[in-house]
Amino acid sequence: MNFEIEKAISQGINVAKDNFLVIWVNGLIAGITMFLAFITIIGSLVVPAIAAGYFESLLRVRRGEKVEIGDFFTFGFNHFGPFLGLAILLMLGIFFGFLFLIIPGIFLTIAWYFAYYVKIDNPDITVTEALSMSMSLVSKIGWWKLFALIIIVGLASMVLNFFTFQLASLVIYPFTYMITVEAYILATDSGEPVNVKSDDIKMINETTSDDVNEETKIDEEQVESSDSINEETEETEETEEIKKLKEKQAKELEELKEIERLKEKQAKELEDLKNEHSKKADD
Repeated sequence: MNFEIEKAISQGINVAKDNFLVIWVNGLIAGITMFLAFITIIGSLVVPAIAAGYFESLLRVRRGEKVEIGDFFTFGFNHFGPFLGLAILLMLGIFFGFLFLIIPGIFLTIAWYFAYYVKIDNPDITVTEALSMSMSLVSKIGWWKLFALIIIVGLASMVLNFFTFQLASLVIYPFTYMITVEAYILATDSGEPVNVKSDDIKMINETTSDDVNEETKIDEEQVESSDSINEETEETEETEEIKKLKEKQAKELEELKEIERLKEKQAKELEDLKNEHSKKADD
């Protein structure tokens, strides 16, 4: 397993440092847009799409893909409905979890921590599948490990904000977000994101189908070859049988001929005896 708290923090900070400007500017745009959207109830419905778009841009930053300022809106609004549904389920689940003795709410907050990133990497899965996959990832790396990481990052942010009168939050959020992204990447074991997008699924299916067809073709050729060999074997066996039968018949015919010769010889000897007796009788 690749997940380590120290690695998530150090690598997340390094990626944020190398891409600070684009992460910071996009985050500022997303934050202002979401704040303005919250002014009305209708406007608040677009907040999950904006957040999803921003998180998707963070994943692209981590993967070394091109990210431009303001280009994150497209992805979020192209998947507006699913991310709205995911946000509602997250909110309701965690709300009722806190309502029941708080502990279930804390558990679900951590267990579903990667739900947005899972859904971003797999836009074709359902929101419940995203929640389930997030829970599986968190379970695999250790619920307490992720909880500890969140506490460490949260406490560090609180201390910095306390001594800077909340001004530090305007500067450090690229680092906190990238630490979360790095944790998600590490949680996938390979160090790369879980990515089973529809195009990849189609390619995998086509490749698998081609492989199956090729194997089927090879099997059919092998079967045909086997049938041909069997036919040749059968023909060879038949030829051998016929040859043996012919030899047997020829042998029997030869024996019959030999019997005929013996009969002829006996008949001749008998004829000679008769002639001899007849000659003596005349004398």
